[in-house]
Amino acid sequence: MSVVMDSKNRNMAILQWAITILVPLIIYLYTPLDYAGRTFLAITATGVVLWIFALIPENITGLLIPICFVLFGVAAPEVAFRPWAQILPWLVVAGMILSEIMLDTGLAKRLAYKSLLMTGGSGKGIVLGFILTAFVLPLLVPSSVWAKMFIMAPIGIAICKALDFKPMSKEATGIMLMSCFVALSSGFAFQTGDETMVWVSQVVSEATKGAVTISWLAWLKYMFLPGFFWSTFSILTAYYFLVKKAFDQKGNIKPVLETQYKEMGSFSRNEMKALLLVFLILLNFVFESYHQMNAAFLMVALISLCFVPGISLIKREKLQGINLWILFFVTGAMSVGMVAGETGVSKIVADQLLPVIKDFGPYGATMMAFTFGAIINFIMTPLGALAAFITVIADLAVQAGIHPLPLTMAYSLGLDIYIFPYEVAPVLYFFGLGYMSLREAIKVYVVRTILAFAVVAIVFAGYWKIIGIM
Repeated sequence: MSVVMDSKNRNMAILQWAITILVPLIIYLYTPLDYAGRTFLAITATGVVLWIFALIPENITGLLIPICFVLFGVAAPEVAFRPWAQILPWLVVAGMILSEIMLDTGLAKRLAYKSLLMTGGSGKGIVLGFILTAFVLPLLVPSSVWAKMFIMAPIGIAICKALDFKPMSKEATGIMLMSCFVALSSGFAFQTGDETMVWVSQVVSEATKGAVTISWLAWLKYMFLPGFFWSTFSILTAYYFLVKKAFDQKGNIKPVLETQYKEMGSFSRNEMKALLLVFLILLNFVFESYHQMNAAFLMVALISLCFVPGISLIKREKLQGINLWILFFVTGAMSVGMVAGETGVSKIVADQLLPVIKDFGPYGATMMAFTFGAIINFIMTPLGALAAFITVIADLAVQAGIHPLPLTMAYSLGLDIYIFPYEVAPVLYFFGLGYMSLREAIKVYVVRTILAFAVVAIVFAGYWKIIGIM
């Protein structure tokens, strides 16, 4: 039997490597672009296929992408490696350190369990707990999706164990999907809820040459209600398709949660210090317009306070355990976007989109931007796609006389739509924990994708029209 399995695995590996070689080769030979454009697409396709099949570690693939851009003459080193000079990679590091602090002190687990208990412990209560966490977490852990991911993944596993949901079961898949959506899809309501929201604000300001500047509080007006609806809709999709039936059978589980919460004991001194640090980071972003410093850089500086004697929220050995290899994935994905602009690929796409935006008007253009984001996710990573086209879309909106926020946000929402795990690295991380069934998860992803078009068309576009920016 093992011989047969080894033979199947070997044949599958051969097939996957063949696809990895042939797909980029076909793109290079038959794409009607110049050398730089064809080579860029071929290298990007190679990276995407490697991420799909996981033939080599995804972080190594991210490392190789900018190197190949330079080796094959697609871009100069200062372009291919420009992501390292951006704030985003350092925000990821800061977020990961903050995540480790919240986990190590117990603050994250305490807050999550408390939010679940506050909603009663029934099936509906658990859903409300996840929704509450989706509201609170972007405030407590601003900017970093990775930090939220590292917090929500162990909480999701803890809930599965408490409820005796077996790994790979439908119910465990549902709980982990709900945790995943809290981490990935909860950041739209706040300007600091996700790295990309900070990015979108900057792009809108640049595209309008400073005429439109979105403060943290102004973002609440534009995005809080629709953004909160988005995370709620995502969580409910997983709950109703995979978890509700099991909760109906189990009844109220509040006693189990209460036992686990009591085992944590009283609020520790380190938890209080961690909570204060999170509060300072939040205030930093809220009052950025007053202190006149870059809030993202200041967040990184504030995180460094955790090493100061007397605070000491994290030890050296914990820091060494943080997986900084993720930075190569992040910068590799960003490099795709940076180089896309240099090769002219972004301009080709822009030239095709501008007539569409002008013809369809604000509402149609917003839906086109969302559709484009959902489609581009299949062939580019979200970070790469954001870097490649977010500025282009904002500029096109301004040229067409449309407020750039609805189009850039609709595009960002499209990048939060995924059907296969390879499309988004944090989703791959959740699958790697061994609790999620690919078959069950894809069912939810497909349904969520279909429903998302109605959500964007009715909730987002309708709200933006009411407040007068569309």
